[in-house]
Amino acid sequence: WTRTIAITGDTELMKGTATIAAADLKVGDEVRFRQEVQTDGSFKITELHVVQPHLGGSVTAVSGTTITVTQRDGTTATIKVTSTTTFQVGRTDGKALTDIKVGMLAGAVGTLNSDGSLTASAVHAIDPASLPGFGGRGDHRGPAGNGPLGNGTQDGPPDASAG
Repeated sequence: WTRTIAITGDTELMKGTATIAAADLKVGDEVRFRQEVQTDGSFKITELHVVQPHLGGSVTAVSGTTITVTQRDGTTATIKVTSTTTFQVGRTDGKALTDIKVGMLAGAVGTLNSDGSLTASAVHAIDPASLPGFGGRGDHRGPAGNGPLGNGTQDGPPDASAG
């Protein structure tokens, strides 16, 4: 759907983490915005964020300066990295392409190329085994909520025969 909005000098304009000017907005940009209802029933746009092109999925290959992922819909996509691409693995910033491994989940933002690949300004990857509820360890509680299930034990209700 399309909606026409008005921005003012008070509207905070962002692309990624950078503040931008109204002149940086382009026809076709996908945007998200925050609005406030005014007393007259109109809306004031307080923030506008340009959504950067992004893609991600399960890493199937890391070779040279590319990461290949299988996206949620089963298609394959290519993430290209450069010397200025930043990497975060898990919760740790400052990582490198060599820290991205097959089987991780990876997402990237950057510039969409004419061939459908994405040249990444930032890549974030995580080992799915580290996610609770995704086959990872996490802090799972048993039926009685007495303890973790992730360590091979299963807590249940107290034994009725115990005195």
